Amino acid sequence: MKKYKLAILLTCVVVLLALMFFTKPGMDQYQEWVQEKVVSRMAEKKPAMAMLLTLFGDQWITENTQESDYLIANVFETELMGRKLKVLGVFGFFIPIGKP
Repeated sequence: MKKYKLAILLTCVVVLLALMFFTKPGMDQYQEWVQEKVVSRMAEKKPAMAMLLTLFGDQWITENTQESDYLIANVFETELMGRKLKVLGVFGFFIPIGKP
C-alpha cells in the first residue's frame, strides 16, 4: 500500500514539474506584460511617453532585461526609468518579487 501511495505521489510531482516547464512564460510574454502595465500606469500622467512605449517598448524592455531560466520558472530583472523590477514567471503568470 505504501508503494502505491509513493508511486501516485511521485507521478503527481512529475506531472506538476512537467506542467511548470511547459507553461513558464518567455521573454515575448514578459515584454507584453510589462508594456501593458507600464503604459496603463503612464497613460493618464504622461500620454506622450505612453505612446512612445507602445511604439518602441519591446526593444527597450529587451535591452534592459535579464532573464534567468530555472527550468520550471523564469526570473526577469528589468531596469525601467531608474527602477528595478524583479518578476517570477511561472504557470503562464507573472508575479512581482520584492519592491517595485
